[in-house]
Amino acid sequence: MKKYKSAAELYSDLFQQNSINNFFNWCCSCIDFYAHKLGCTYEELNIYLFVILEPVLILFLFGLLIYKSKQYSSLKKARI
Repeated sequence: MKKYKSAAELYSDLFQQNSINNFFNWCCSCIDFYAHKLGCTYEELNIYLFVILEPVLILFLFGLLIYKSKQYSSLKKARI
Protein backbone atom coordinates (compact mmCIF):
# COMPACT_ATOMS: atom_id res chain seq x y z
CA MET A 1 0.00 0.00 0.00
CA LYS A 2 1.45 3.33 -1.06
CA LYS A 3 1.89 6.01 1.62
CA TYR A 4 0.78 9.52 0.66
CA LYS A 5 2.00 12.74 2.27
CA SER A 6 -0.80 15.04 1.14
CA ALA A 7 -4.39 14.84 -0.05
CA ALA A 8 -3.38 16.42 -3.37
CA GLU A 9 -0.90 13.60 -3.99
CA LEU A 10 -3.54 11.04 -2.99
CA TYR A 11 -6.22 12.37 -5.35
CA SER A 12 -3.86 13.02 -8.25
CA ASP A 13 -3.04 9.32 -8.21
CA LEU A 14 -6.75 8.42 -8.51
CA PHE A 15 -6.89 9.26 -12.22
CA GLN A 16 -3.94 7.01 -12.97
CA GLN A 17 -5.74 3.81 -11.90
CA ASN A 18 -6.25 1.41 -14.80
CA SER A 19 -7.59 -1.74 -13.13
CA ILE A 20 -9.91 -2.80 -10.35
CA ASN A 21 -7.00 -4.07 -8.23
CA ASN A 22 -5.19 -0.74 -8.53
CA PHE A 23 -8.38 1.13 -7.65
CA PHE A 24 -8.92 -1.11 -4.62
CA ASN A 25 -5.34 -0.47 -3.48
CA TRP A 26 -5.90 3.27 -3.96
CA CYS A 27 -9.06 3.06 -1.79
CA CYS A 28 -7.11 1.24 0.93
CA SER A 29 -4.43 3.93 0.75
CA CYS A 30 -7.13 6.59 1.01
CA ILE A 31 -8.60 5.00 4.16
CA ASP A 32 -5.11 4.64 5.63
CA PHE A 33 -4.26 8.29 4.81
CA TYR A 34 -7.39 9.66 6.47
CA ALA A 35 -7.09 7.29 9.43
CA HIS A 36 -3.69 8.76 10.21
CA LYS A 37 -5.04 12.30 9.70
CA LEU A 38 -7.91 11.59 12.13
CA GLY A 39 -5.65 9.89 14.65
CA CYS A 40 -7.15 6.42 14.46
CA THR A 41 -6.16 3.12 12.90
CA TYR A 42 -7.07 1.79 9.46
CA GLU A 43 -9.26 -0.86 11.05
CA GLU A 44 -11.15 1.67 13.22
CA LEU A 45 -11.93 3.94 10.27
CA ASN A 46 -12.94 0.92 8.19
CA ILE A 47 -15.42 -0.13 10.92
CA TYR A 48 -16.80 3.41 11.24
CA LEU A 49 -17.32 3.65 7.48
CA PHE A 50 -18.58 0.21 6.50
CA VAL A 51 -20.16 -1.22 9.66
CA ILE A 52 -21.71 1.93 11.15
CA LEU A 53 -22.01 4.76 8.60
CA GLU A 54 -22.93 2.79 5.48
CA PRO A 55 -25.88 0.82 7.00
CA VAL A 56 -27.21 3.99 8.67
CA LEU A 57 -27.02 5.83 5.36
CA ILE A 58 -28.74 2.97 3.51
CA LEU A 59 -31.57 2.86 6.07
CA PHE A 60 -31.95 6.64 5.92
CA LEU A 61 -32.13 6.63 2.11
CA PHE A 62 -34.60 3.71 2.15
CA GLY A 63 -36.81 5.64 4.59
CA LEU A 64 -36.55 8.74 2.41
CA LEU A 65 -37.53 6.67 -0.63
CA ILE A 66 -40.64 5.37 1.15
CA TYR A 67 -41.57 8.86 2.37
CA LYS A 68 -41.16 10.43 -1.09
CA SER A 69 -43.03 7.53 -2.72
CA LYS A 70 -46.01 8.14 -0.43
CA GLN A 71 -45.83 11.87 -1.16
CA TYR A 72 -45.78 11.20 -4.88
CA SER A 73 -48.71 8.82 -4.79
CA SER A 74 -50.80 11.28 -2.74
CA LEU A 75 -50.00 14.06 -5.22
CA LYS A 76 -50.87 11.76 -8.11
CA LYS A 77 -54.24 10.91 -6.51
CA ALA A 78 -54.94 14.63 -5.94
CA ARG A 79 -54.42 15.36 -9.67
CA ILE A 80 -56.91 12.70 -10.78
